[in-house]
Amino acid sequence: MKIKFAPNITHGKHSQFVKINWQERCLELQLELHRSKNQAGRIRDMLREK
Repeated sequence: MKIKFAPNITHGKHSQFVKINWQERCLELQLELHRSKNQAGRIRDMLREK
């Protein structure tokens, strides 16, 4: 597993870099996407019932 450096854009003009664990970040984003899809499905089901 490689840890790469990415620009930290929160500091505006100051060009700082932060360590990013891309594998962990990818898993976090996949989980967030999964939760969003489930929520969208529940909303569709609720609207269908009306």
